[in-house]
This record gives sequence, C-alpha cells and structure tokens, in this order.
Amino acid sequence: MNKFKYIFYLMTIALVVSSCRKTLELSPEDYFGDNNFWKNESQVNNFMTGIHKQFRDNQFQFLRFGEMRGGTFSNVERQQVSLFDLGVIEQRLEETSAGVSNWGG
Repeated sequence: MNKFKYIFYLMTIALVVSSCRKTLELSPEDYFGDNNFWKNESQVNNFMTGIHKQFRDNQFQFLRFGEMRGGTFSNVERQQVSLFDLGVIEQRLEETSAGVSNWGG
C-alpha cells in the first residue's frame, strides 16, 4: 500500500511540475504587453484617439483643478459654476469633501 502511495505522489508531483511551462508563456489578450506594444501606426492612432476622448470627456476637470483653485473665480462671479464647486473655489478641500467625486473621469 505504501508503495502505491509513493508512486502516486511521485507521479502527481511530476505531472504538476512539468505541466506549468506552457501556461506561463502566454501573451496577454486584453491589453498590449511589453512584446506587442505599439508595433504599427494603427495602434498608435488608436491610443491617441483614446487619450483625446478622455480629454474631451473630462475637460471641466482641468478648469476645476486649475483656474478655480488659482484665484480667478470667486463665490460671487456669474460664471457657470455650481454650488458644488464653491468648496474648490474657496480652497475648502478636506478628506471628507475633496471637491470632486469622479477622480477617474
């Protein structure tokens, strides 16, 4: 009985150790890794299109983090500034009220 256990454990270890090599050499399918990063002009154009889309989608964030905090706005101006942004204008940024809720865009 001990002989069969020994052979079984030895075969299991040999199977597990030898079967990992092919699994570890796969390339990523959902993003560009080190070996396939921007290999042609189409990939660069797609990346730049994505960056420009993020800039367009978050264009107000640049105003909120730059000009509003820089002193060009006040709480009595008649710009299109909501009361939500009043804490940013008056520099009342705290851990509980950071002045912005969508950091990721």
